[in-house]
Amino acid sequence: MTDGIKIWAVGERHAMELPTVDQFNNELGLEDLLVSNPDLLDPGLTLVGRQTRTKSGPLDLLGVDSNGRLVVYELKRGTLRRDAVTQALDYGSALNAMELDELQKHIQEQSKGAGTGIEPMEDFGHWYAEQHAAWGDDSASGLDDLAQLLPPRLVLVGVGVDSDTERIVRFVGSDHVDISVVSFQAFDKEGQMLLARKVEVDSEASPPAGSAKRTRASDRRKVLSSLLEKHDLTKLFDAIDRSIYDWLPAGRKSRAQTDSGARFPILTSTAHQGKRKTDAGFVVSLGDTDPPSLTIRICSWPAEEASRELEELRAKVDLRDASHGAKVFAVKDAEDWRRAQGPFAALVRAATAQEAR
Repeated sequence: MTDGIKIWAVGERHAMELPTVDQFNNELGLEDLLVSNPDLLDPGLTLVGRQTRTKSGPLDLLGVDSNGRLVVYELKRGTLRRDAVTQALDYGSALNAMELDELQKHIQEQSKGAGTGIEPMEDFGHWYAEQHAAWGDDSASGLDDLAQLLPPRLVLVGVGVDSDTERIVRFVGSDHVDISVVSFQAFDKEGQMLLARKVEVDSEASPPAGSAKRTRASDRRKVLSSLLEKHDLTKLFDAIDRSIYDWLPAGRKSRAQTDSGARFPILTSTAHQGKRKTDAGFVVSLGDTDPPSLTIRICSWPAEEASRELEELRAKVDLRDASHGAKVFAVKDAEDWRRAQGPFAALVRAATAQEAR
């Protein structure tokens, strides 16, 4: 068994060991604390489920980490033993076996339980694309992006871990299963509770491909937001992005972000004219102009599918040719957007209606 966590209060000439507190007299007490403070588990963690039902029973906590990976948390109020490993593997494998659309619906439904302290996810795919999209200019579908959730990480949480369980976790974790162990211990200091956290066993599994790219995507969002705010284009950018998203067919849309920092709504279908469709359709970006303006890119397939609507849009805006058969036009201010909005909406709806057939 690993040594327990100890804390000393240090004065000028002496150190006094603080007594431990049985603050978590049941799993619910620890669970309540972690739901209210998910950063105690992992900085940047978003909890999306509590007592989430699976075929193997309810798992304690389900989250999405800062890299966009699904995380299963198995909680025990005392020392972690081998049954915790079995439960975590069972829950994780059940989630990993789900189809992506099934997993998305499952998370949405399970996040809506009353009194859980978890914020409901009305559209998990939309939320995930906003937070963790990492696509380049050749984007895949929204469901492809959700594939980065899997396989889930497994984290056992308790107060210490016995030697047999530690041995099992290290063995399982050496074979491409991302599993780790975290301990919490409460201490009393003159009536104030102090909480210590220790990683007993860190994962030895390699990170999934693309995790570094997801982190960079988060940095790009910050840069884009800063530039939009600097040039007073945030409201206009959000209005255009929201409009395009609203015009796309219900249930078949998501959002993503390109390597250059552009944002785009996207259809979640994966086929176009018998081939895999890899371009986004409509991209909203900060144009390289002086003074800065927004640029809307109409990729090749909607331009081809809605040629009549494209000509009607051309009568309202300065529509220019771009690479790979795409068309682009600039939007400098709200007046430009009002002028373009009607014909552009008609083009988006016509193109996506054709694509859906």
